[in-house]
Amino acid sequence: MSTFNLPPQLVFHGNGGTYSPHGTITSEDHGPAIVAFSWIFYSLTSLTVLARLITRRNLVPDYWCLLIAWVLLTLESVSIHLAANNGMGRHISSLSSDKYDAYSRAFYASQTLTVLIVALAKISYLTIFVRLLAESSGQRKTTRQLCVGLIVVVALWAFSISLALALQCRVPHPWRFLANTCIDQRALYYFTGVFDIVTDLVLVALPPVIVATIQLETSVKVTVVAIFGTRIIVPVFTIVELSLLPQYLGRGDPTWYSVTLTIWAQAACNMSLLTACLPSVKPFLNMLQFSLIDCSTLPFSAPSGSCAEVSPLYKSDGSTLVSDRNTNTSTPTRYPYESDDNVKSSPLRTGG
Repeated sequence: MSTFNLPPQLVFHGNGGTYSPHGTITSEDHGPAIVAFSWIFYSLTSLTVLARLITRRNLVPDYWCLLIAWVLLTLESVSIHLAANNGMGRHISSLSSDKYDAYSRAFYASQTLTVLIVALAKISYLTIFVRLLAESSGQRKTTRQLCVGLIVVVALWAFSISLALALQCRVPHPWRFLANTCIDQRALYYFTGVFDIVTDLVLVALPPVIVATIQLETSVKVTVVAIFGTRIIVPVFTIVELSLLPQYLGRGDPTWYSVTLTIWAQAACNMSLLTACLPSVKPFLNMLQFSLIDCSTLPFSAPSGSCAEVSPLYKSDGSTLVSDRNTNTSTPTRYPYESDDNVKSSPLRTGG
């Protein structure tokens, strides 16, 4: 049996214990609960992500972010399962040092993967705005620049936090959280969570700002804000997760108290990715993109500003037909989020 330095009150006395039948939650083993929640969350998120990806002939940047995040989510879910198989949900005193070491490795891997998944979900979400506002000017151009800046900030945050998590305890065994060789984990975890919450609140606030600058029916504006606003649930989950940190860090039984904490962390991580998929539904993007186009760039006469000001030219359901009453020709218009293959099939058209 391998050993390593532990505080006296945390020296292992168990030999691994007797585990309950697979998938059975008992008073001494809550591990199956996190396994069940983790894979349920994963299944729902996977269905949503794959539904978005298979509808695209070519992947644009935000779809690549979703794809990479989904692959990492798969690895993260496996890591949580392995952590549960090796002691998560059981009292630390019942574990052998080998079991705890295996748990620590898996939980350690899941931490870094979670940060990368959340960061990619945020970047995917922001990239949607960057593409929608590609041809904008004035206030919308400023908003686009803000989105680009936020992408850089989120990327730097993900890199720095991933590095800090990877080195939070002394090498060559940085996953041994109880070896009295770690940095201030409380400060690291709180900083990570607070930054996550603040950036999510900024992402939730962006759509109303953008919608306020375009001419749309009130019902359509409400729909736009509601779809993007679903992300508000993510910081709520993160706040609950942070509220459980003192219990996890301060009671000397991390394998036992990590279950509830991890369930909320899994919920926040999966919802971050899932809500990043909702605004990328093609008819919704078509409608919103058309409303943001500067009419002076289109081959027909219309007032300056948003094309949505020309009421006959758009429908709120996204199946828009744009007509130039002075011509008898119809040609497709390419939008910033569309590839060459998608232009022919776009429901947005200009011409007669």
